[in-house]
Amino acid sequence: MKRIITPLLAFFVASSVISTKADHHKEVELPQAKHIPGTWKRTWITPEGEPASMTKVIKASDATNHFVETINNSRQLKFKVESVVGNMLKFQGLEGRTKNEETKKWNEWNKNNISYLFQVDEFFWNEVFNDLENSTKRRFSRVITGDESHTYQDLARRKLSILKPYIGLWKGSVDIRESETYGISAQKWEINHPVRYNDDETMVVWQWEADSFDAHGVISYDAHSGNIFSNYHTSTGVQISAKLVATWDNKFLWERRGTSPSGLVYEKCLFDLSKPEVFRHKIMDRTLNGLLQPDDPEIVLNKVIEHATIADPTHYKVEFENEYVKVLRVKYGPYEKSPMHSHGWLAGVHLTDAKARFTPKGGKGEIRDIKAGDIGLGESEIHTVENMTDKDWEIILVEFKKEYPGDISELKRNATIVDPKHYSVEIENDRARIVRVKYGPNAKSVMHQHNPGVVIFLNSTKHKLINEDGSIVNADFKSGDVLWAEAATHKGINLENNPIDVVFVELK
Repeated sequence: MKRIITPLLAFFVASSVISTKADHHKEVELPQAKHIPGTWKRTWITPEGEPASMTKVIKASDATNHFVETINNSRQLKFKVESVVGNMLKFQGLEGRTKNEETKKWNEWNKNNISYLFQVDEFFWNEVFNDLENSTKRRFSRVITGDESHTYQDLARRKLSILKPYIGLWKGSVDIRESETYGISAQKWEINHPVRYNDDETMVVWQWEADSFDAHGVISYDAHSGNIFSNYHTSTGVQISAKLVATWDNKFLWERRGTSPSGLVYEKCLFDLSKPEVFRHKIMDRTLNGLLQPDDPEIVLNKVIEHATIADPTHYKVEFENEYVKVLRVKYGPYEKSPMHSHGWLAGVHLTDAKARFTPKGGKGEIRDIKAGDIGLGESEIHTVENMTDKDWEIILVEFKKEYPGDISELKRNATIVDPKHYSVEIENDRARIVRVKYGPNAKSVMHQHNPGVVIFLNSTKHKLINEDGSIVNADFKSGDVLWAEAATHKGINLENNPIDVVFVELK
């Protein structure tokens, strides 16, 4: 009989030769291997109609990518895993043994060379025997035991991370033809298309706003099927469920099915985000009640660079806001990088040392060495930011909004003039000045005036403020605290033996 070697078997043979030659190198742990340990179970119905189940408990061995599985507490297998392609792994048996039913003791280990392909994630183990087309497929589910390392949230975040190029605000215009499917007439659309992750990035929420048409949708990961789905409703009565069927080079192909007031809808839709900051939206193969419909024009939208708190809420959070300023607390972890984002006119105060790269849109990156306490004033800008160290980095940004109506020159007892020992201007522009405030241990100031502004504490302090009317305010602040201070006339006393170091962003 002529022996047939399947491509899959041929790949295994080639892989074995390659891995044999590479045995002298130190084995690298496979990223997917971290999901293998745990308890896995599958249930099925036998040909006799009886329920059956298999449970395997897998533990990691000392050797990298090596494991031991116990099946129904009656059989054990030692195995190793090898990478095949993408997330596909090869299970290669090494030794096996059974349990003596009478003595309940394990028998001796014997050589075992069982092999098959499988994929594993936080929740499912899918294995394939023989070849891919004529195979026996088995699916195991993880038995959750309270192990927080395997949560749906972690899995959903990882799966939906492929959609990051789609996140943002997209705008554009297109001449739309009449569509019976979506219940719209021929017209010119001005499109606004915001796309956001929810707070823990386990869903993507989007809206499609156009003249006389609106759609709202949610994209989520279905752990049971292992697919990403988008479900949306339109203001014209269309309800659609879409499945992501293919991805490549930031191109996403969706297969959509649903209903409209005119009947049953089927179509494919390509999201092409392969070119940075451009979103091409193309409908294909649309049918209504089984009848092929005319093609819609391709829609091309451009990404709008958004404010830091919208484009990058992970790093930029609003501390407080009023009619004059928006104050942001900025935190970057080691080596973290932001997407492109924008700022208004601002002042910045660094709370920690750092080394960072600032890259303006369309420009060359600039690396800056930063010390805690460094300050700056800047105009509105668009850039990305990258923390280039293994340390956390924290900044306070004060963005200017409405201009303050008062004039700094009208202060009769300007602090920097009547008490220059404790108050000095380091930098200023038309909107504000940054005043460095330094008190020695137990130091006192004279009565002076301030315009309103933002106070940033660079160290912990206890001090007393005596107002012009004789009222007293006792204050206790920690390093990194930030507050809004109204215009005031007062004098200060440091109540501690340690110096006070404060930055005051004073409106002009």
